[in-house]
Amino acid sequence: MKVLVWNFRWLLKGVHPETDPDGRDWGPGARKDKAGKPIMPCVVQGLLTMFRPFVYLLGGDMEHHANETGLNHFGSNEPCFGCPVNRSTLPYNNLQLLAPWKPPVYRPPQGLARPSDHECWNLPSTSRHNAVFDPMHVVDGGVGEHVAGNVFFTCVYNTALLGNDIEV
Repeated sequence: MKVLVWNFRWLLKGVHPETDPDGRDWGPGARKDKAGKPIMPCVVQGLLTMFRPFVYLLGGDMEHHANETGLNHFGSNEPCFGCPVNRSTLPYNNLQLLAPWKPPVYRPPQGLARPSDHECWNLPSTSRHNAVFDPMHVVDGGVGEHVAGNVFFTCVYNTALLGNDIEV
């Protein structure tokens, strides 16, 4: 992981690395010759510029994020690392229209501490908001199950949906 973070740091700077992952200068050769020079120079309207990538998403399933990167564990009282839902006062499985966990806009507190000392949090401009849920485990086996279960429950037990022509 250390080498991967080192690669991303130099990639985000937009120049070829000046040292190896351990901080040692390059020996003579092509790497030494390219050190500090732009990776992707480009001329736009007569000006020399560089394309710079950035880390947009940190993918992985919930178990990976919890056990490897230190984000909230899905089995804890506060299972979500992206919002304030929990298993007691703001239950995530409350799907009512005016559920208390559904504010119009959720604004996370500023200056959140790093979730752990995992190397991925050392990347510039990376935070817990770059971590994304794995749709296979979260949607199909998580939120999707709750939504489908609530829809079936409503269709079976809410007789108001049946209309006036059906006797129950």
